[in-house]
Amino acid sequence: MIGLPEITSLPARHFLGLATPFRLGPAHPTEAHERIAAAWQHFFMRIHEITTREPGVCYGLTYPPASADLRSAQTADAYTYVAAVAVNPDHAPLDGLLACTTPAGLYAKFTYHGSIQGLPGAFAFIYQTWLPRSPYRRGPGPDWEWYDRAFRPSSPRNLLEIYLPPAPR
Repeated sequence: MIGLPEITSLPARHFLGLATPFRLGPAHPTEAHERIAAAWQHFFMRIHEITTREPGVCYGLTYPPASADLRSAQTADAYTYVAAVAVNPDHAPLDGLLACTTPAGLYAKFTYHGSIQGLPGAFAFIYQTWLPRSPYRRGPGPDWEWYDRAFRPSSPRNLLEIYLPPAPR
């Protein structure tokens, strides 16, 4: 279940994570789920290498195709998902992991209750119902999800937050 967002101002945030490309649409019905699940699995095998991370919290950042933020790490038709943790801006880079920053500014913060299987419906609500009816368009930067340590993919009692960068129409 997802409700209407709170519009909030946030500072820039710095992340370190494992990036994976994926495509959406009828021609690729399971690609996003499979690639994102694999990214988390591989990221959790390396998370211990990130010594100055925000404790107990993980983030999933989704960059749209041809994002100016990730041009060197993307193909033209693929989204990029980054399974990540928040770090200090001066955290040393690690081989195979991507350092990225979300810009400071306004974000639409949605609260989602439910299992991971319901997330596609939550994003459909955000992009197909709320955004077209709102006074906003999608702004620059990634969407991102906030997961606390209680998150379990199969649990119907999860609570997570989804952040979307809005821009005035």
